[in-house]
Amino acid sequence: MNTENKYRLQQTVPVQRCTGTVFLTGYPVRKAICMSPQMERAAGYILTCPSGGNCANMKAQQTAPAKAGKGRQKQEGNGQNMYVIAGLGNPKKEYDNTRHNIGFSVIDMLADKTGISVNTAKHKGLLGAGYLNGQKIILVKPLTYMNLSGECIREVLDYYKVDGSTNLIVIHDDISLEPGIIRVRKKGSAGGHNGLKNIIQHLGKDQFVRIKVGVGEKPAGYDLADYVLGHFDREEQVLMKQVSEEVCEAVQMILEKGPDAAMNVYNGRKVEKA
Repeated sequence: MNTENKYRLQQTVPVQRCTGTVFLTGYPVRKAICMSPQMERAAGYILTCPSGGNCANMKAQQTAPAKAGKGRQKQEGNGQNMYVIAGLGNPKKEYDNTRHNIGFSVIDMLADKTGISVNTAKHKGLLGAGYLNGQKIILVKPLTYMNLSGECIREVLDYYKVDGSTNLIVIHDDISLEPGIIRVRKKGSAGGHNGLKNIIQHLGKDQFVRIKVGVGEKPAGYDLADYVLGHFDREEQVLMKQVSEEVCEAVQMILEKGPDAAMNVYNGRKVEKA
């Protein structure tokens, strides 16, 4: 693997002096890490500040993917024996613990349970490789922002030669489901979710396993963007932690017994706050 494409994220400077991007990682204790501009370029994009030096609203700009040597990036792996598990979200500190970032939260929990470090900046995302009950998995958190999630996921699938129709699991929020409900699907439309829409666009198909995590319908009068980018309150955080545990169990069942088995067990039941 080309070292130009692989960087380990380390907090080498205080977060308040970070000149790159600040991420929160780990579960349940999340720590701040600083992503340098070099790491951002390795991930396939850079963050630029608007004129005047105010970096409160950084904008992502796509760059050319990092190359292996002088030729094209080398492909790896045998995708028939590997699953890619991607959680959708937005990669800035301000989005942590929001409804739209529940996919990231589940990936953090899976990483904690499996001992996988999701800290390799590559293919426009953060990746971590390891095993879940003997099954090789790649955990993915796209860094492209929600609406461009497909760019990262397509690159990961291509690189590891994974068939998205059978060996991809996408975890995302769903406002049409009540909090406490998850739903496993083998295919389907985006249902108004821009992250899914972009994945379908880049894969050229809607046949891939996804786990929908209910975050509740927006209240009347709310702007949809403000609602999904809103933070969970304390009671909701307790419930969503339980829901995330349920999603992790569903992922494990999909790997062991297939999506139909997971659909039979988890679709239709509701997690109640303990």
